[in-house]
Amino acid sequence: EAKETVELLVHKDESPSVRQQVVAQTLADMRQDFAGEQITWSQLFSDDKRKFAIGMTFSFFQQIIGTDGILFYAVYTLQEFGVSSRDALVITLIMGIIKLLTTVLSSVIVDYPKVGRRKPLMVGGFICFLGNLSVAIAAIFSNGAGGLIFGALTFIGGFGLSYGPLCWLILAEMFSGPYRSKALSFGSVINRLTSFAVTASYISLATAMGFSGLYLLLATFCAAALLFSYLYIPELVGERLGSRKASTTAVDNHYRRNFGDEEGMGSIVGGSVVGSIVDGNGSIVDAERPSIGSDDDPQCEDAATGNVAENVVSVDS
Repeated sequence: EAKETVELLVHKDESPSVRQQVVAQTLADMRQDFAGEQITWSQLFSDDKRKFAIGMTFSFFQQIIGTDGILFYAVYTLQEFGVSSRDALVITLIMGIIKLLTTVLSSVIVDYPKVGRRKPLMVGGFICFLGNLSVAIAAIFSNGAGGLIFGALTFIGGFGLSYGPLCWLILAEMFSGPYRSKALSFGSVINRLTSFAVTASYISLATAMGFSGLYLLLATFCAAALLFSYLYIPELVGERLGSRKASTTAVDNHYRRNFGDEEGMGSIVGGSVVGSIVDGNGSIVDAERPSIGSDDDPQCEDAATGNVAENVVSVDS
């Protein structure tokens, strides 16, 4: 039953050999996770500080851009711009429908290798920025509700495409086994505390700064979230879910590409180089091999030229 469930997670266009390898390795990783010892909170904070900091900051940015404040106070905000109570409720309902549809769309497309996680994240993040900026501009130059409605609907659509569903998907893929449960729990605490701060201060900030000032601030947060995502969030499509080494390598490699660390495209973990190999069909296949030139590498010449043999683990059906 577990094997059948995991097979549903492999893209339908993959070849049978790749599907077999991915399923076998995923099941092996899952068994290792369940058999492993539970970690302490201090281990979560200290074992991979870079990945922990990136994941928790991403949870923070999902809410600091104003999502819950915009949704919870949509009727109040629309009425302040002259929209009737009935129309404000209808527009709020439309916002919910748009969020649902874009979330479903994001869930469908993120597993396509040519799309992945980062493209919807970048596109949706930019749409969020445009939405909040549109509301700010409308509040500065016009008292009408047209610009506000357009901006709010645009923001919600961008959020449903990006930060809404992808925050939790990316966190789940960045952390493995016992790390995943604690990381998601801690990320949820940060996320909900940030949501509380935004919703609790929304009306006070709107009164003190005006809607133009408030939405310029939220647009600034959107720009910061977009920049953070571009610099720090790696592409995880094709990586093994449950493999701590694979996710750590993806995070480290993305960091190196953006900040000029040219130590190589694989992390050295426990004497092995862990990285991603792209096969002839363009599919990403995770590989683990001994460090090139080490005593454990009997075929270092083949490894140096990139001719790494693929090991397929057989699994009892």
